[in-house]
Amino acid sequence: SLETPGLNCLSEDWLASQETLDEKLRFYLANELIRKLSLTWFGGSITAKWWNDLWIHEGLSTFLSYHILANSEDFKYKYPNSWFYFFFEKERAYYQDQLSIIHAVAHDVYSTHQAENIQDGIIREKAAAALKQLITAIGIDTFQDALKQLIKEYHSKNIELRDFMKCLQDSLNNRGIEADISRWEAQWLKSPGLNEIEVFADIEEGQLTGINIVQTVATRNLVALRDHRCKLAFFYDNAEESIHSVEITDETITSIELPRMTKPVGILLNYDDEDYVKLRFDRVSFNYFKRSLHVNSEIKILIHLRLSKISRQRG
Repeated sequence: SLETPGLNCLSEDWLASQETLDEKLRFYLANELIRKLSLTWFGGSITAKWWNDLWIHEGLSTFLSYHILANSEDFKYKYPNSWFYFFFEKERAYYQDQLSIIHAVAHDVYSTHQAENIQDGIIREKAAAALKQLITAIGIDTFQDALKQLIKEYHSKNIELRDFMKCLQDSLNNRGIEADISRWEAQWLKSPGLNEIEVFADIEEGQLTGINIVQTVATRNLVALRDHRCKLAFFYDNAEESIHSVEITDETITSIELPRMTKPVGILLNYDDEDYVKLRFDRVSFNYFKRSLHVNSEIKILIHLRLSKISRQRG
C-alpha cells in the first residue's frame, strides 16, 4: 500500500470477497487503512527532514493504527483484540533486535541507498512499542497534547528528532510532570538491542514478601539497561489474580517490597504487554502457564505458546 496526498492506494492483494474476508483479514485491512491515514499526517503534512527520523513516520503510524482500533468507540467493540495482534507483530522486532548486526530506532543514515534497507521491524514495531511504553509512563493525554503541538507548529514543514522531543517535553511541563524526555530518548531511541528481565520472589514462611527484578542484556552488542513500566501479575490455583504496576530502573536489580501475600503458582511480568522486553520465567511459573493455556484466555493471549520462543526456562 502507498499513501499520497489526498489518495491512499492499496494493492489488489487486499481485495477479498465476503466469503474469504475472515476476522483476522478484516482487522489487518482496517489496521492498514488507519496506518496509511496516519501517514498522511506524519509523512505528508509533516515530513522528517532526513531518513534518520523515518521511525517517526513508521513507528507513530503503526502505534496509532492499533491504538485507534483498540480505543475508538467506533472500532473497539468490532476489533477487541487489537493489542493481541500487535503482540504477535512485535515478534519481527524481537527477532531483528537479537541479530549479530543491529541498529537503534533513531540512528544515522548516510545515503538514500542505505535508507532502502532500514524499513524493518526496528523502526516500525519496536518504535511503536517504545511509544506504547512511553505512554504507559506519561499517559495518553500528555502524548496527544504533544502531537497536537507538533502538528500545529510544523504543518507543511520538515521536522527532526529534537522537534518531536521538544513537543513531548513541553507537554510534560505543561501538565506538571517532572520527567526528562531526553532520558527516554537515550534509552529507547538511541540505544540498540533488547533487554531481558527475570523475577525472583522473596518467600518467607510460605508468604510472598517482595520481588527482585533482574535486568540484563539479551544481545552481546548491547550495553544499555533501560527504565521500564509495566504490570506484574500473580496467579493462584483458585484462578484468582493479583495485578500490580511496577517501575523497573536502569539498574541490574530492582527490588520491590510487597504486602505479605500467599505464594503464587505463577508470576508474569509485562502483563498486558505494555513493555518491549524479553522475559525469562522460573520453572514453576513456566509449567503453570503451559498447563493453564487451555483454560485461561488471558494467559493464552499474553503467552500463547510463545514461551519457548521468547524466553528460556531456568531451574
